[in-house]
Amino acid sequence: MEITAKYLDKLYGGWVGKIVGVIHGADVEGWTHEKIRDVFGEINSYPYTFKNFCADDDINGPLFYQRVFLDYASGQVDEQTMALTLKNYVSDGHGFFWWGGYGISTENTAYENLKQGVSAPLSGSIELNGKTIAEQIGGQIFSDCWGFVCPGDSHRAAELAGKMSSVTHGGEGIYGGRFVAACVAKAFTAQSIDEIIAAGLAEIPSDCEYAVMAQDVMAEAKRNQDDWRKTFAFVQQKYGYQHYKGVCHIIPNAAVIVLSLVHGRGDFDDTINICNMCGWDTDCNVGNVGAILGAFVSASHIGEKWLKQVNDFICASSAIGSLNIQTVSQAALDSLKIAQKIKPEPIDPELRFLLEQNSANQFHFEFPTAIHAMRAEGYGATVNNTDEKAHTGKRSCKIAVPSIERGGIVELYHKSYYTPSDFNDSRYNPDFSPTIYPGDKVKAYFYADKNCTGEVKLVPFWTDRIKSEVYNLQQSAMVLTAGTWQEIEFTLPYAENAIVEKVGFKIIAMSPTTVNERPDIILYMDDFSVTPIANYEMNLAVLPVEKWNGIHQMPAHITSFSGFTEVVENGLQVSSASRGEVYTGSYDWKDFTLTVGLIPEIGDIHKVLFRVQGSVRSYEVSLKEGNRLALSKNVDGKLVTLAECEYGWKHNEEIEIQVNVQQDTIRVCVLNQELISVTDDSPYQNGCIGFGNSGASKTVFTKYKIESMVE
Repeated sequence: MEITAKYLDKLYGGWVGKIVGVIHGADVEGWTHEKIRDVFGEINSYPYTFKNFCADDDINGPLFYQRVFLDYASGQVDEQTMALTLKNYVSDGHGFFWWGGYGISTENTAYENLKQGVSAPLSGSIELNGKTIAEQIGGQIFSDCWGFVCPGDSHRAAELAGKMSSVTHGGEGIYGGRFVAACVAKAFTAQSIDEIIAAGLAEIPSDCEYAVMAQDVMAEAKRNQDDWRKTFAFVQQKYGYQHYKGVCHIIPNAAVIVLSLVHGRGDFDDTINICNMCGWDTDCNVGNVGAILGAFVSASHIGEKWLKQVNDFICASSAIGSLNIQTVSQAALDSLKIAQKIKPEPIDPELRFLLEQNSANQFHFEFPTAIHAMRAEGYGATVNNTDEKAHTGKRSCKIAVPSIERGGIVELYHKSYYTPSDFNDSRYNPDFSPTIYPGDKVKAYFYADKNCTGEVKLVPFWTDRIKSEVYNLQQSAMVLTAGTWQEIEFTLPYAENAIVEKVGFKIIAMSPTTVNERPDIILYMDDFSVTPIANYEMNLAVLPVEKWNGIHQMPAHITSFSGFTEVVENGLQVSSASRGEVYTGSYDWKDFTLTVGLIPEIGDIHKVLFRVQGSVRSYEVSLKEGNRLALSKNVDGKLVTLAECEYGWKHNEEIEIQVNVQQDTIRVCVLNQELISVTDDSPYQNGCIGFGNSGASKTVFTKYKIESMVE
């Protein structure tokens, strides 16, 4: 499918439709149709308004599953690499999924199988787990992404969905994944909903229960024409929960999806509202139909009442904290780049720059309605996507400030870190590491409209989570000249014990005013980018604790894969019975020097991790029993020793380990003495950092310092 502005509209529409659907159904998840009817009557907007929507499994799955094509770009994408992708980004026993117990939660069961060495697809099969577990809803709720990366190619999308679904599911659970992925892919090119459903049914056996149900519900829906409630009564009687075992079987909820698609007749609002009013697993079902309808109608045809609460923002709950703060635009750009890897297509020359961008730290505004979660506060300022101006491509971010007094200040910013107070709940237990750090270079382009009625000054600023301070960077301030694009660039200064929470610009009205004269400001921003050049140090004992609820608490800017973590008097304590690992930093860090202070208190293996790309892809330097120091590489969950030497460490004595990593060369120093130097022929090129141990161990990490190397 040719990459044009229309294609971008559909791709972003699919992604934002997915998020809208999940939010729409989230607060009434598990409610019956009758309860929703009695409480709300007719639903035609969000039943609940969230501060920011917290992480949800329906979003985690597609967001991270598609990364199999980023992590295994040169290898075969099959059930095994799909399973490794799951293991890489899912924390052990918390976040991402519902951890309802082995033999109860499908994903929990499959994860434990994989952890114990069971290979996919046996890990999710009926043969191993039984029909009840294998045929729960997860196969379809995570499969939208395969349609996003195979636009117009229903068969290829279904094949990918089948492989991923088989890691955790079997039987009808796999058919649901194939059906949804095929429908999403077809929505890019289809002219009708019937065409979309037909494409989905073509990818599953015609005699399977899923297909028989879909044909049955379609026929009933067409008999009932405008009365979806009659069709739902039929679904309740013939395909209701009472007929199926397990917590959340796929068939009743798939019946609601089909019902909604038919009765919604291609209207985005009608389809998601009908789906939500049916009840049952609302966030899952409405998320799926939102993805299908979003790609079908395009983002520009999704109403503002749905988009405002999304704000182009995604909160996730993977093992990697800096990947848990994303925008819908970033997810969509990843899908675009993956689609081009799978099947290269012609691209509009004005949009070719998108394929060269790093989706993590280069903000374009080419997706209609997308604003990269930019926020504006003060004087009624608004932030919108527009095609009126662009520095690169065809679209930009428009900031409008009506009637501002001289000296009036509007803050335009991007949140690079979130805290529990930014959300209404903990939901799927996210933890965060910032996306921007002291030392990083920030750049953007601004255009002051010629119709601005006053002079405008931009002052870069950033805020610190730990000290709750705001830092204005007056030395990088700029007065805008109307009618031309201007570049503004600044570097966040070196800092100690700081977590960057916001980065942005103070927009200041500088023109003189009279009592009756209050100027308007109209600005356009484009090509907002962050170059990761971290330069800071952290005393880990000063970290505040992010308290979500009684059982979800985590030291600020730290994400746990496994083990127990808490802030103690002299640092960050990590304890584990088998494997304890916590991470922080940017996924995009490349070459740097990392210095870590640690005290090995109990146990035989204490480690510093770097270029961490997940729980099965990283490097580590470890203190080992027998007075050994080792450098190892985690390759798809298998630890490979790259070098090892003698070093006489002792329990309860602080040690300072320094790692210098530059391209394919790794050097390890202790007390400024180089003990290991290795060249890796197939290195991980980037990743965050971490702290951990193995066995029955306890380690206190006192501090760390990171200094990036600038090319």
